[in-house]
Amino acid sequence: MPKWTKEVAIGFFPVLIIFLAFTGVNIVPILIAAVFVGALLFMMQMRGGITVGAAQERKRKKKDLPSLLLKKLADRTVPSRNCVKRLTFLSNMKKFGSSGFVR
Repeated sequence: MPKWTKEVAIGFFPVLIIFLAFTGVNIVPILIAAVFVGALLFMMQMRGGITVGAAQERKRKKKDLPSLLLKKLADRTVPSRNCVKRLTFLSNMKKFGSSGFVR
C-alpha cells in the first residue's frame, strides 16, 4: 500500500467515526470490527507479509544467461585465444591508447 493511502486512511477514518458518533449512530460495533480487522492484518504481517498472487507461477519463461566457465573455454582454441587477446588489451590500455584504439 503506498504511503499516501495510509495517510488518507489515518485522516479519514477517525473523522468518519467522530461524525457518526455526533449523528447518533452506535459506533461500538464499528470500533470492534475495526479492532478485529486491524489485529488480523497485524498478525498476517507478522507471519510473513500480505502478498497477492505470490503463490501463482509466472507464465513467462525467464531467460537463462549462458554460463561461461573457463573449463568450457579452455577446450576450444579459438575462443581461448580471443579471450587472451582481450585480456592483454584490457591490461595494457595505455599502450594501445597511444596507437588510437582507445578514446
